[in-house]
Amino acid sequence: MFINRYDELSFLEERWKGEKAELIILYGRRRVGKTYLIRRFMKEKRGAYLFVSKAGQPLLDEFSNSIMEQLGLSFRPSIRTFKDLFLLLGKLSSDKRLLVAIDEFQRMAEAEPSFLMELQRCWDEFLSKSRIMLVLMGSAVGIIERLGLSQASPIFGRRTGQIKLKPFDFSCSKEFFRRYGPEDKIRAYSVFGGVPAYLSMVDDSKGLMENISSLILDNKGPLYEEPYFLLSQETREPIRYMSILEAMSQGATKLGEIASKAGMSSSDLPRYLKVLEADLDLVERRYPLTERRRGRTRYHLKDNFIRFWFKFVRPHLTLLEMGEKERVLEVVRMQIDEHASLAFEDVAMEHFSREVVR
Repeated sequence: MFINRYDELSFLEERWKGEKAELIILYGRRRVGKTYLIRRFMKEKRGAYLFVSKAGQPLLDEFSNSIMEQLGLSFRPSIRTFKDLFLLLGKLSSDKRLLVAIDEFQRMAEAEPSFLMELQRCWDEFLSKSRIMLVLMGSAVGIIERLGLSQASPIFGRRTGQIKLKPFDFSCSKEFFRRYGPEDKIRAYSVFGGVPAYLSMVDDSKGLMENISSLILDNKGPLYEEPYFLLSQETREPIRYMSILEAMSQGATKLGEIASKAGMSSSDLPRYLKVLEADLDLVERRYPLTERRRGRTRYHLKDNFIRFWFKFVRPHLTLLEMGEKERVLEVVRMQIDEHASLAFEDVAMEHFSREVVR
């Protein structure tokens, strides 16, 4: 199912048709659909998708194999340095359009700072004169903005476009559960949020509670440990970040409150909140109306699924590990409308905003 990414797809298609060299940054939080979008765009195009799993020499070996296989080369190119990589891409795109997507490029750029510096030199020297369309993809939003978009980046002034993929709003999310009634659509949105990877798991031929049970509450379900997996992939201290999110889920919104509940000092907390807000897009800051003075900032969980998980899964992990998911599901049944009330406010505001635009 392809939903609500037509503007982004159209943008990419237009840049492809232009045939001049393109350097595009495609970024957004994990599981928001970047890979799905780029793979759809790459269909029937001459191109290669390269995934950065680790840095160093083995990575360049992986790139060599991927390029040979995906482009149908009769030889395995020798890629020992980043310059070798860019020279190869320049040669392959010298007189014919070539699409290359490098996914999670920030891992390579952070581990090997020479990557972006070499890209800058090669772009200025020959890649900008080729027919390449190079798409750099990443999921750590704040890091991508620093590495690829800021004035301090080696490739500043070279990019020709950028796309920030965001989670779906309610009007798009509800398309994943078309068979549900209006109330259950809002309840489902309050549970799974707007992240396409989560929404695509919902089977709307089954009831909402059945989906919650099998996908989230079952200790073998795909979303049972999702927050921990997400934080383990993106941070070095997942347990500390879990504690902060748990504190916020319990109603703490001020720095002092969050720090106290999370068992850490208020002076250490801001750097963790910065990651959760800027890099992971899980937390947002709000201010009392007309107030933006120091100390007035309030921090809130931004993601519906994270809010649901910390409200219903985290406090009942012992029961769920014992296989007592029906007992927890009964708690969900009793409290789902209260939980969904926050999502309903967002849905109402979304509807109001659309009506005003009309």
